[in-house]
Amino acid sequence: MSKKSVQTDIDLKTLAMELRQIASQLEQGVIEVEGATVAVGEPLFLKTKRKVKEERAYFTLAFKVPLTQTAPGTITPPPARRQSPAVEMPPAGRSMKKEIARLWKEVSGRINASAQPGGGDAAKLRRLLDEYRLYTPAAWAADWQACGAAVNRCLDAAMAGDLATASALVDSVNQQTRNCHRLHK
Repeated sequence: MSKKSVQTDIDLKTLAMELRQIASQLEQGVIEVEGATVAVGEPLFLKTKRKVKEERAYFTLAFKVPLTQTAPGTITPPPARRQSPAVEMPPAGRSMKKEIARLWKEVSGRINASAQPGGGDAAKLRRLLDEYRLYTPAAWAADWQACGAAVNRCLDAAMAGDLATASALVDSVNQQTRNCHRLHK
């Protein structure tokens, strides 16, 4: 499908109604594109941009959603001429994933050295694990949630001083990570 931008002059009430219609379609898992209704999945990327320039205010909303299997009453767009690479994660998600890996390496190293991880590192790791779920592709979301839960149990045990349990959970998380990479990379 081609990119298409629609720009028309409308009043605020009509604009609000148009946005509600788009939101309603998304809640139903479909969206109308070029006169056809296609089934879509969870958003992978959302970007909003607001600025004031001279005598006008600009608000831009852009999002990407994956196409899903054909649902009743929907069509599947024709395939592209060449296969596109796997859905790319936005830069914020990639940098967050790298930071999670760095923090996990640091925290797990301390646990394996029989030392409690720093409270700041543990808190930041928990926060990033929770935030990263927004960037997690549907194909491995369940594996991500299971691994995140194991990391949280590991951090709980380490912060409570139970380093033996925490160390065993480090091994479990590392094994889950290897399995996930093998299955989904």
